[in-house]
Amino acid sequence: MPLAKDLTGVHDMPEQAIRIGDTGPQYLTGMGGSTQALATVIGGPTGSTLLECNPTSSSVSSVIFSSLTEQAKEYQLDNGSGNAMNVFPPTGGSFNGLTTNTSFSIPANKVAYVTRLGPIPPITTGSVSMGSVASDRWIFVLSN
Repeated sequence: MPLAKDLTGVHDMPEQAIRIGDTGPQYLTGMGGSTQALATVIGGPTGSTLLECNPTSSSVSSVIFSSLTEQAKEYQLDNGSGNAMNVFPPTGGSFNGLTTNTSFSIPANKVAYVTRLGPIPPITTGSVSMGSVASDRWIFVLSN
């Protein structure tokens, strides 16, 4: 993904460049605790999509995605430390069918890729209704 600063150099307005581009890698250390309320907030419309995470203690460190995180934008979370960490969806969200507000863990020295899918609006084709999914849906994949 191009950096926002590079897009402003090719005649994109700064607001547009920030939405399309990335702000560059963000290094996280001293992250919040093991609950949603204590987790460090990441994501959002102008946040970095490449996050280098360094949980610095054996106690659980956590991040939580902002409720303003855009849909269909992929985030890469690199856990380059010897400690595991938790990743929470925004309040009311869920990952890959886990229960609402439940985190997943990134083991030491692993990577997670996370994308917000969002709700699915009702789909109607002619007289056939295909239903909808109202919940805020997220998916994640962990590296081997």
